[in-house]
Amino acid sequence: MPIFRRNDLRLIQPDWPMTKSVKAYTTTRIGDGSRPPFDGFNLAMHVGDDPRQVLANRQHLAEVLALPTEPYWLDQLHTDIVVKASNINVEDAIPQADASWTDEPNRVLAVMTADCLPLLVSDVSGKMVAAIHAGWKGLLNGIIPKTIAHLPVSNDQLRVWIGPAIGRQYFEVGTEVYEAFMAADQRYQPFLTQQPVNPLKWLVNLPGLAEFQLNQCHIATVFQSQLCSYHQADWFYSYRRDGQTGRMASLIWIEDKTD
Repeated sequence: MPIFRRNDLRLIQPDWPMTKSVKAYTTTRIGDGSRPPFDGFNLAMHVGDDPRQVLANRQHLAEVLALPTEPYWLDQLHTDIVVKASNINVEDAIPQADASWTDEPNRVLAVMTADCLPLLVSDVSGKMVAAIHAGWKGLLNGIIPKTIAHLPVSNDQLRVWIGPAIGRQYFEVGTEVYEAFMAADQRYQPFLTQQPVNPLKWLVNLPGLAEFQLNQCHIATVFQSQLCSYHQADWFYSYRRDGQTGRMASLIWIEDKTD
């Protein structure tokens, strides 16, 4: 995986063929700052970490990446709500949404995760970007196709990178979740497998489901990070593994150096 190293931080850069104007990164837990159980580079304000330390971590990230603007943080509630970042002012209340997009340079989009999927989207010309947060509820409610429907470009011009998320062997759900997916679309069957020890539990392939939904939107160019937030404990936060824990952030923006 392409790693961006700067001082104490380790960040992941999507391994995709994208125009140089598009900048994209996913943070890891590696970095000085937050104390256990949020150690070390937590970026979420809602998990119980010291707010002053979270703000310091965010400022450190902004300095390391030379962010052109404050990221557009979202109040993520596993919704199907999509917002356009250009309609939001940083001074406004944080919007309740699980995806954002923009076609304006230097507007930094961000989603936070600790097992759910972070999806970063750009068109091939680098004129439009989006960031999506998707857990099983978001996938079931259509956050991915609903985000794609908002974008002012042809779907076949889009590229998507799916970042670190919980692997299928670790993401267990009950029969009610399985039945909800089957009621929504029988074609989801290959991405939900019965737990071999407990037949009342199912293992969900979140990255596979996301790629299937993207393909159904006629997006064929999808890049999987193949990184597991649950298994790679030294690198990533995982809510399923640890309960109270921090959050990584996935960021994307269109760089305009003329400003």
